[in-house]
Amino acid sequence: ILCLRLRNKNNIYHFYFWWIIAGFVLFPPASLAHYYMGLVIEPHWFYLSSIGWFVLCSSILLQLKKYCHRVLWYLFIFVIGLYLFAFNQQYMRRSLSSKEYNEFWAQNTTDNPIPKFTLAVIAANSMDTDSAISYFNELVKFKEYDPEATYLGLGVCYTNLKDYKRAEEYLLESVRSNPAYYLGYNSLGVLNVAKKDYLKAENYFKMALLFCPSDYESGLNLADTYVSQFRYKEAINVLEKLDNYHQKKDIRIEIMSKL
Repeated sequence: ILCLRLRNKNNIYHFYFWWIIAGFVLFPPASLAHYYMGLVIEPHWFYLSSIGWFVLCSSILLQLKKYCHRVLWYLFIFVIGLYLFAFNQQYMRRSLSSKEYNEFWAQNTTDNPIPKFTLAVIAANSMDTDSAISYFNELVKFKEYDPEATYLGLGVCYTNLKDYKRAEEYLLESVRSNPAYYLGYNSLGVLNVAKKDYLKAENYFKMALLFCPSDYESGLNLADTYVSQFRYKEAINVLEKLDNYHQKKDIRIEIMSKL
């Protein structure tokens, strides 16, 4: 609508220009919602603007054909086509790998916490604990970006390293950042199971279920804690309650196997 109202009927290039601009109108104010990211622009966010851009460029190239030697013009088109193909292949290859894509994003937006957080999670899941800790430590300075998840990540990493003292410090910081953060309580429970402090672990798992009664991981962990203490009836009670929350087949199979 904006394009149609603002275009100059005597100059089709004005129409293409406003077509391109229209795709960007809402983006700068929308970026203020995540001000710590800066202004991040990715090609796939602007399909309509891209179409306008290519139509404009194509029209200009057709006009240049009148003033260029035929062979040179076709050579120029061929080179541009090769470049766009190579660029597209590189972008698609990068997009297929979550790690490579986020490394590229982190490199080009150094003060953006989102790719760093994703890389930290990827490293933690790959058991590359040192890299995960390094990324999570970088994230600590972004206090406005999900601090409970950042401290949770550090706590889980140090739990895996069996550095239980530091792990507990970070996990407690996680639930201090968000007192209703059930994942933090569940991880504190796992930490205390590793320390063989089952009573403390039980209380943390109960806190996790208090804030998220349907969290099957906390429920399974609480049931396992009861089993470790030969409290089978309480374990069965937890699992039966948990079973009522879930309809997914794989989750129910896991719960029923525990029962």
